[in-house]
Amino acid sequence: QDVDKLTETLQSIILQIVVFPGVVIYYTYKCWHAMGYLGPVCIYGYFTVAYILNSFLMSPIVAEVFRLERKEGHFRYIHVNLRSSAESAAFSDAEQVEHANFQATLKSILDSKQKIVTKELLLNMAVNTSDYIGAILSYIILAIPIFSGMYD
Repeated sequence: QDVDKLTETLQSIILQIVVFPGVVIYYTYKCWHAMGYLGPVCIYGYFTVAYILNSFLMSPIVAEVFRLERKEGHFRYIHVNLRSSAESAAFSDAEQVEHANFQATLKSILDSKQKIVTKELLLNMAVNTSDYIGAILSYIILAIPIFSGMYD
């Protein structure tokens, strides 16, 4: 099962690596041919700005996900540790201490998850907005040669 997932993932990655440059080159040529140099320059400039903005919004999410994974690992560790030493914890009346420890760790995990959800909301809004603006921008760029009289 893991090998199937690995080969399917590699197939999609290799397909994108092989096909993507050809598609970009083809549509860059078609855009240059239809609209002159202004078309590709505007499109590549816009996507560079959108890429930088989205990368700026994504980097805190990556760091927060790392912290969340570390906290979840710690939570699993203390859970396993308590299970292995449950008898001694019960004899020493440590239920309240262990309960408080679990609650604090779980609250920390939930707070981190809330931060991630909030930051992902902002990232998704920025990605979707840049997608919509990119679609509108393509029509605006196409309108420039049409209204300038290039196509009579």
